[in-house]
Amino acid sequence: MNTIDTQALSECSQGLADSAVAEYMTCHGLKQGRTLGFLGGLDESKRISFLAEALDRLWATDPDLRVVVGGKGSQSNLLDVSISRGQTIRIGYATPYERAIIGRVASALLMPGRIGLVAVDALVLGIPILTTDWPYHSAEADYLIEGESRYTSGNDVDSYVALVRRFMLSPGNGGKSSSGSSWAYPTIDNMVANFSAGVLSMLGKAESPECQS
Repeated sequence: MNTIDTQALSECSQGLADSAVAEYMTCHGLKQGRTLGFLGGLDESKRISFLAEALDRLWATDPDLRVVVGGKGSQSNLLDVSISRGQTIRIGYATPYERAIIGRVASALLMPGRIGLVAVDALVLGIPILTTDWPYHSAEADYLIEGESRYTSGNDVDSYVALVRRFMLSPGNGGKSSSGSSWAYPTIDNMVANFSAGVLSMLGKAESPECQS
């Protein structure tokens, strides 16, 4: 039940005014149903080179699609070309408020590389992650349900681009869903309670006659 402190993000997401969202979209030239997001480190584990190549392919056929990137890292420069052509808006490290904004303007989060705690962000925000069947996702990827909070392509750029295109053309791709058990996420309180119960269970077994023999 590994997680992050979800309280600030949840509060920002629930309290976000429509006017603030509209202003942000106007400022960055974004359109509802034509925007995607990215949250996470801009490093090798997130496969930024893969993402950059996918963005090149998408630009060739869908130049009005925009991606808002919240994150910093050593491979940030790999997105420079897509930024220079206006396809990508890179905002650097994203605060809870900025993550909440991305959750409102984006139809989904792009994550061709490792899904880790971004799974929790996606569930709090109520938007799915578009990913690949790369074998190195973290355990948090299991919080997501295929076809609802996660959509997965084959592990190559062509398959991933095809997935993104299909998703963005699907009816209602701009809708958000954070209700129902499939969008439940572990909180810090859940994690602490689970960890504490595990420790107490382990200590109980250690003190039992069976373990002492």
